Order: sequence, then C-alpha cells, then structure tokens
Amino acid sequence: MNSPLRVEHPRIRALLRSEAQAVLWGDLASMHPTEVFDIVAHGRKTGLLFVSREGVERIFGFHEGDLVFGFSTAPGEAEDAREAVLGLVRVAAGGSFTFLAAPASAIPQAVQRQNVQEVVLDALRRMDEGVVAATG
Repeated sequence: MNSPLRVEHPRIRALLRSEAQAVLWGDLASMHPTEVFDIVAHGRKTGLLFVSREGVERIFGFHEGDLVFGFSTAPGEAEDAREAVLGLVRVAAGGSFTFLAAPASAIPQAVQRQNVQEVVLDALRRMDEGVVAATG
C-alpha cells in the first residue's frame, strides 16, 4: 500500500527528499492530530510529518521526537512552528497525514528543539483561553 502523499506547495515538495520514506499515514477524521504528535514524540521519531487539510498544507520536522521545524501554507502560520501546530489542532477533524522517516541531515532545523507535547499542550491552552475570552 502506498502513502496518499500528494503535495502541492513547491517549498514542501522540495523538503521531501528521496531519502524520506513514508512509514505512517492516515485520515485525520479517525485520528486527532494530537494523537499523531504523541506517536512521534513517544517513538522518538526523526522525520517529517506532512498534513493536508482543507487546502492547507503543513509540514513539521522532528529530531528524536522533538519539534525542530514547522511550515504552513495558512496565512499567519508560514514560518512559525508553534502557530502551525495551533492551526492544526484548532481546526475540526478531517484531512490526511503522512509521517516520513528521514535522517536528521534531511530535516531543516529552523527552531530550537522543542518538546512537541509541550507545544501541543500550549496550543490547547491557547485555544481554551480564546474560548474563555470570547465567552467571558
């Protein structure tokens, strides 16, 4: 079975080098993005996570389970890994993901290594605060 990887954005396509190999993929209607991040973190995976949802493409780079890179085609998220994570977990279910195992040398390191679970928890906290601020 082949990965359903279909990349539109040229910058993301350039990141997906031949040494990257799809090892995990699925539908975000049946698995929440936080679960995918957990798999990468707990498995201490090194590679790239590509997510496509509603015309927006996001790619995250990981080194031994830590977040080191993020890029998104959504306005306001482009070069900010934390904002790209927030944008991904904020949107309703749907879309697809592919995790590509790759050597560390193939992963851009645009940000200092961050614990992805802390980044996800921060995104969820920010979402909660936004809801409280909007209703309070």
